[in-house]
Amino acid sequence: TKNEKALEYIQELNFFDPKEISRVALTYEQYEVAFAASCKGEGMEEEAMRILIDCIHSLPRAQAFAEKIDRPSVWTMLAEASLVECDVEAAVDALLRAENVDFLSKVTQASERSSNYAFLAKYVSMVRSSSKSRAPEVETEILYCLVKIGDIVELQNFVETSKLADFHSVANRCRSEKLYEAACVLFQKCNDMNALSLTYAEMGSVELAVESAEKANNLQTWKQLIVLCFERKELDLANRCARNIISNADEIHEIIELYEKNKLFNDVITVLQDFLGSSNAHMGAFTELAILYVKYYPEKSFDFVKMHHQRINKHKLNVYCREMSMWEICCFLYQTSNEWDNAANVMLTEPAYTFEHELLLNILSKVSVDDTIDKAIEFYFSYQPALINELLIALRNRLDIDRIIRLISKNTHAFITMPFLDTMLAKNVAKVNDLFIDLCIQEDDIKGLRKIVENTTSFDVDGVCRRLESDAHQSIRLLGAKLLSVNNKPAKAVEVYQAEKLYVAVFDISVVSCDEALIDQCMDWFIQENRKDCFAALALGCVSSFPPDVVLAKAYLHDEVELLMPYFVKVTKLLTHRLNTLEETSKQDLSAKDSAKKKSTQLLLK
Repeated sequence: TKNEKALEYIQELNFFDPKEISRVALTYEQYEVAFAASCKGEGMEEEAMRILIDCIHSLPRAQAFAEKIDRPSVWTMLAEASLVECDVEAAVDALLRAENVDFLSKVTQASERSSNYAFLAKYVSMVRSSSKSRAPEVETEILYCLVKIGDIVELQNFVETSKLADFHSVANRCRSEKLYEAACVLFQKCNDMNALSLTYAEMGSVELAVESAEKANNLQTWKQLIVLCFERKELDLANRCARNIISNADEIHEIIELYEKNKLFNDVITVLQDFLGSSNAHMGAFTELAILYVKYYPEKSFDFVKMHHQRINKHKLNVYCREMSMWEICCFLYQTSNEWDNAANVMLTEPAYTFEHELLLNILSKVSVDDTIDKAIEFYFSYQPALINELLIALRNRLDIDRIIRLISKNTHAFITMPFLDTMLAKNVAKVNDLFIDLCIQEDDIKGLRKIVENTTSFDVDGVCRRLESDAHQSIRLLGAKLLSVNNKPAKAVEVYQAEKLYVAVFDISVVSCDEALIDQCMDWFIQENRKDCFAALALGCVSSFPPDVVLAKAYLHDEVELLMPYFVKVTKLLTHRLNTLEETSKQDLSAKDSAKKKSTQLLLK
């Protein structure tokens, strides 16, 4: 309990147990007593040093004690205590005296905390000269220490000689701590061009970063660098990055968006143009360049597409061209893809940009959907009526006649298709003939009507005749009468001719018909019309097909007997001829009978 008294006894006495006294003193926190007892005890130097450091907390006294004892273990304890206090100078001095190379990592950490690397170099020098420095982990720590010291020359020398250090881990560590210069040295040693490029980029050395990236050729590195180049306004370097990125088709769209975001339209076009000349050029590059032309230089787009359409994603470009109303390109792409229906539809819906008559005819000859042809016919009716017959004639071998006739019939300008219908008359199709007749009637085309009536048979005769005989134009009505006559309907034909006062035509039909009722009606009509000459002529013309008594009665009733004298003469001649013929026939019959009777008699007598 009496500290001073205990110290006196320890100094004066020699026969006591230093360890026990030190233990008891420590128990009662009599640290000076414990230290004095430890100093008296043999082999208790380390215990004494521990008391100075941990209990008394006096590094100066510990320094003095270490110098007095001068043992490696004591110096090591002092070094550890100094490191805790970040007294790098004292720690390194102690370690050097102890020749202890096991504290490299702790010395480095203490140097970092105190930002004092001057004494670290001394310690590293000692460590490098020791045999333990041949261990990989030791060389790695030495390497890191050299980095922290900042002596690049010494670092490079060590890098050249060391074979065991983990350069890559130290390089990454340096990069994370923004020790870029050292990191670059180490990444070059590792030949890690990807990490080297990124390190240069973080340093701000963009050109060196790009040069290293060209050796690494890593996609993610290029993508990081190009963003940095745009931020630093290094356009030439950005273009170098872009050329390497766009070789990957999946990345090209993202790069184009980056250029467009920076409003560098011409630059991205130039980059793509240069890339197309390389061996790595792919469909994605051709397609995206075509899209850029459409967006920014539409006047150049079609020529480019025509030149490179085989290497373009036609579907993707077509979608964009439709959005931009580049219909000429759309139509061309559909043709090169053999999508004939789509090509025709574009040309029909956007004729101002795409219509070419000969080209459209060629496309329509290859379409597979009938609706497309229907649409084309309607288009020609509306926009190119002068060419519709060329269209119909060109496609006639693949047209569904019934379908086309329906289309033409419902159009108010159907008459313009008459040249086409005329070419179809040779097939003698009823619906074609009927439509042609309708159009001829509408257009008062007597020549056309006469042609079809005289050369075809497949049409609705009754219906056509009804229409013709009631038409406003005489020539058409007369053609109807002729059609009635040709189709063995003389009575109807006579009605038309009588209405037109065409006496000769009435005479001709009635004579040819040999129809007693019709002849009788015509005679009465001639008498009624006061055409006695026609009556007499008809009577004479029908002398063999009309009863003479009826003629005689009509002549007597209308006082035309004198005018009919030629008729009576001819009738008399006919009657005389008939009587003579009968008489001759009768005589021949009697002679034959007599001859037969004589022969039979002679046979009986024999």
